[in-house]
Amino acid sequence: MALDMVLDATAAKSIEFVDETTFGTFPTNPTMLGFGGYVTKASIKETTVTEKIPYLLDASGTNHLQATKTVKVSEAFEVNLEIHPTDWSMLPRALMAASSSTYAIGDTAYPISFGENVGGEYQTITGGQISKYECTIEKDKTIVQTLTVPCIAVSGFTTTYIGSGSYAAAPSGTALKYGDLSSITYDSSGVSSEEAFLDSVKWGIDYSLSPIADLSSSANSNIGSWAASPRNIYLECEFTPEAMNLAADMLGGTAHTLVFTVGSKTFTFSNIIWEGDWDQTLTKDDVLGMAFKASNVDLAIA
Repeated sequence: MALDMVLDATAAKSIEFVDETTFGTFPTNPTMLGFGGYVTKASIKETTVTEKIPYLLDASGTNHLQATKTVKVSEAFEVNLEIHPTDWSMLPRALMAASSSTYAIGDTAYPISFGENVGGEYQTITGGQISKYECTIEKDKTIVQTLTVPCIAVSGFTTTYIGSGSYAAAPSGTALKYGDLSSITYDSSGVSSEEAFLDSVKWGIDYSLSPIADLSSSANSNIGSWAASPRNIYLECEFTPEAMNLAADMLGGTAHTLVFTVGSKTFTFSNIIWEGDWDQTLTKDDVLGMAFKASNVDLAIA
């Protein structure tokens, strides 16, 4: 007797995306795209939004403790991705650049649709826009990008979604890693001149998107578009010091600049004013570290 198969590691599982021409509409016969790297985790969150209405029973009612009505009022959807990149091809959409192949920060929205395959069943998730992008570069590890993408609708599972289009090609190439960092400067000098080693860099872009209601939308979420809040580009760095040269920068309140090259792109973070806490924990055995954070910094990528 054959055993029923569960959707374990042997089952097909994939996710890909395509740019939308019309917001919230999955393109016809699409050429699907990959994410410029290896997707290690994809979370597709589908939420039924309900309202609880506790009400007064009629005069003859007897079950007063259960006089609550549940009403479905909407739906909500969000895709979260973890990607080990081989290139920076997802960045233009996160930067809202003028085109999907340029890297100057702009204000061009990129609505996207996702295609999901689970065990040979397929569904689409539409009306997505990147609300948060984060990149983590840690010592002795590959680089990790995470994306948060709220969406407006799902199609339900079916046999295919590409028509006469095509699925994305399998990822290939070498994942970018900490060891690929080069040309690191802090305030125009090598980090070594500050007598410190750069252990990790985490930076991100947060738009905090808000849904715009549209009752003419065919989506059960009743969302017709997304509104972006002021963009926050943030930066976190961890250093291992040989001396305490950087300590004055933590409380100095002056702007600094960090530059590095990785994956054929040079990242320049400027207007960095370190903020928050710096906890100096002194023990006999541990190596002293410095963790600095800054928000609302400027970023240029070339």
